Amino acid sequence: MAFLGIPTRNAAHTWGNAPNAAAPSKSFSKAEIAKHNEPGDCWVIVDGGVYNVSKYLTQHPGGSQLIFRSAGKDCTQDFEAMFHSKKARMILEELKIGVCGKQPGAFKKPGVPIRKMKLIEVIDLTHDTKKFVFTLAQKMDKIPVGHHVCILNDKRERKPYTPTYFSGNRIEFVIKNYPNGIISSYIHSLEPGATVKLTKSIGTFKQNLMNFKHIWLIAGGTGITPLYQLLCALQSNNYSNQVELFYCNKTPNDVLLEMELSEFSFLKLIHCFSKDSSQRPNGRISRAHIETHLTKRDDMFVGVCGPLPFNRSVESILKEIELQAERFFFE
Repeated sequence: MAFLGIPTRNAAHTWGNAPNAAAPSKSFSKAEIAKHNEPGDCWVIVDGGVYNVSKYLTQHPGGSQLIFRSAGKDCTQDFEAMFHSKKARMILEELKIGVCGKQPGAFKKPGVPIRKMKLIEVIDLTHDTKKFVFTLAQKMDKIPVGHHVCILNDKRERKPYTPTYFSGNRIEFVIKNYPNGIISSYIHSLEPGATVKLTKSIGTFKQNLMNFKHIWLIAGGTGITPLYQLLCALQSNNYSNQVELFYCNKTPNDVLLEMELSEFSFLKLIHCFSKDSSQRPNGRISRAHIETHLTKRDDMFVGVCGPLPFNRSVESILKEIELQAERFFFE
């Protein structure tokens, strides 16, 4: 599974000069659109518009699979459920080649189910990260393993987060407050009793980890949350083989879910700190780290989650060492 690059700063200008297959006023039937479902010929429908995203697949910051899973289909609900900046929406419009159906005005935009939850507890974890405990106003469908939800602020801006716990009407998140993080700053400003909106679960992860004899998990910072979700699923299914987790942070004080991680008897946990030379291993993640501290075997799954530059570094390393394994990057 390939996860490719990040749009350049002038991506909107670049794509604005890209030739389109037809004038934006042209109409296409759903049957015709459905035929364009290959990596080199990929069309999607968003809010009644038809977009040729073939060349953009390799530029999507969330990975090509997030778009390609909707090739030839309507992806309005998934698109609206994720946070997209004005620039991202401008890039999308540059790829428009027409509309779906002869009467686009009659197109009904699929709704994105929104739920409400009430904040009942805030727990300090590190200097910039807290656990937020919510109760749901109404029952929500089970969140599949490896999937996430989007939390909305008062302006309906949104960002995806993976719950660290979900059962019944209780849901918990571990969230780091980034200085320029629109949603993280909003959540960190909340007091118990506040009501927050969230979407249904979203995600493309479908692998059954019980089918793999050996598993590597590689996390950077708050990227531990979806991997922790995988670990919980493995434990509930009585997974008996060893799982190796390489967990990168700046310092020991930045480690999240330390107590929770210690409870997995099948887990070999290796910490790596980029700003603490007294600990080993240390520094930014490298090929030497992977080859020294993780055991290369057959029949492997590798799950990776962290900031985009971190994920790209890990992806490059896995290619360098020619690791034959099923891979999934949570982004």
